[in-house]
Amino acid sequence: MTHSIQKWPIPVRSLHWLMAVMLIVQWASGNWDDWLGVRNHVSLGLLVLPLALIRLLARLTGETPDTGATKTLPDRVAALVHALFYMIMIALPISGVLWRQAGGRAVSFFGWFDLPTLVAPNKTFAHTLHEVHEVLGTVFLVLLALHVLGALKRQFLDRQPLMQRLL
Repeated sequence: MTHSIQKWPIPVRSLHWLMAVMLIVQWASGNWDDWLGVRNHVSLGLLVLPLALIRLLARLTGETPDTGATKTLPDRVAALVHALFYMIMIALPISGVLWRQAGGRAVSFFGWFDLPTLVAPNKTFAHTLHEVHEVLGTVFLVLLALHVLGALKRQFLDRQPLMQRLL
């Protein structure tokens, strides 16, 4: 990775904001008890996984702007938060699919088609996967709060042009 650019590349910026909106909708729809909320939650979750993988690949292989990172404690925390974000954006959809299937439910993509079943129905396993999915979702929200607070601190207190790199 080089630091020869002033802004993140367009694919990284686009995926950042698209996924930010998607993940907010994911959180909201995951808390709706009606069928439409659950169906949209599952289907959007199926979109999160490939987008997270594409985003990770773009981040690892593309150019990055010079962030002025000095490897201070806040820089290390930011790097850890980003790494955990990627892990959770990959683990949440997987745990959600496996949870539904272990619970004996099909995983449908917007009602267009069902995913192949990967696990046999098993109530104990389904319960465990549900707990994993919930914990990952909660950890994601905590990380999101840290991410937003860190970005605001860098933008307004440290006067780093953070937002300009992502817009």
